Amino acid sequence: MKRFKDIKPDKDHNAVQNLMCEVYRQMFPSGTSEEYELDKKLCDLLDNKYPMNKIVSVLRYTLASLLISDNTLENVAKAITLRTDVSFSYEDAIIVCNFAIDNNTCVALLVENTEVKMSERNQGQM
Repeated sequence: MKRFKDIKPDKDHNAVQNLMCEVYRQMFPSGTSEEYELDKKLCDLLDNKYPMNKIVSVLRYTLASLLISDNTLENVAKAITLRTDVSFSYEDAIIVCNFAIDNNTCVALLVENTEVKMSERNQGQM
């Protein structure tokens, strides 16, 4: 079975497949090399506390959530802490969200219009 990154959108695919391909391209505009590079960077940023397969999963979930839904950063961070069998702390979920914003232009533009980065929000509440 092909992964979405390997499928080229065309008129023969259904609308959902084409949409998923487009979301993937917005998540990783430079393709597979960017995908692996970001996974490694995030793993390093989190001090290798989590297995790589969990980093891969949570980064894709975060990027997709921020690209295609109207979830707030806070809701995405909370969902990260609830969705995995490896317990991400809320603080680490915030790091993941900010990493997604810092490393993806589309996500940054979407978030910029609605919220400030979570670290700045949280600092303002202290």
